[in-house]
Amino acid sequence: MSFKKSIIVFTSLLVLFVCTAANALEVTPYFKIAQEYSANPQKTMRKWINKDICIEAVISSIGVNAKGGAFIMFHEKATNLPIEFVAYGFHFRSIPEKVKALREGQKVKLRGKITEIKMLDDPRVEQLMITAEPSFLLRAYSPPPEKENIASTIDIPMLYEMNPKAAESKYLGQEITIEGIIAEISIIDDDGNEARYGNALVSIIEERNILSHPKIGYFFIFNGTPRKIADLEKGNKIKIRGIVEDIELNETGHLIILSSSKIMN
Repeated sequence: MSFKKSIIVFTSLLVLFVCTAANALEVTPYFKIAQEYSANPQKTMRKWINKDICIEAVISSIGVNAKGGAFIMFHEKATNLPIEFVAYGFHFRSIPEKVKALREGQKVKLRGKITEIKMLDDPRVEQLMITAEPSFLLRAYSPPPEKENIASTIDIPMLYEMNPKAAESKYLGQEITIEGIIAEISIIDDDGNEARYGNALVSIIEERNILSHPKIGYFFIFNGTPRKIADLEKGNKIKIRGIVEDIELNETGHLIILSSSKIMN
């Protein structure tokens, strides 16, 4: 065998060895770092920072980070720990085609180098964030079937009256679908004032006497004014989806504001 061919074979074997070693990295139990951090934060950071880690979990969110690369986040509720939630943020230096095909709710196996371990500055809930960069997708499991999350109009207010922190943790930032009767349709500007042109606002208002504050108001804000809005009238039954942006309780009752809304019927 010639020297040149020997070099090519050696290089190929080296690449194969590196790839095999990367995929052979053992999966770290999801809450292992959080358990160690709860006992001794400084020791945990000295042990794990700049170390490669492999995590297998279900995607809670996926998108593009500030550097233009993809990010995948896991977010799970902890048990038997002083920390309530543990999140992992895996950042990529680009947006690989295989990552583009992923979706929230899909189980994946990721590898990355830990760059930061810290408690998030959120007074509402104790959350530990573990950041890894650069990251690599090792395996993507078959995505779960799409299912529509139709929430009862009373779900959020009921939980909020019992535990505001739990309601915010469960629903803020989540996309939900509500069925109800239209109470009002209007157009608002970016400041929330009524306007001739702007974003459509559809409200569903109910009263549920089993609540200490019986009045419930869902306010769905659209990006612009979809053509379907012209076909709607007060009193119509509607199925509508939006992302929960705010949950409030005042003397009037429960107020739930949703953005990026879509009419589903």
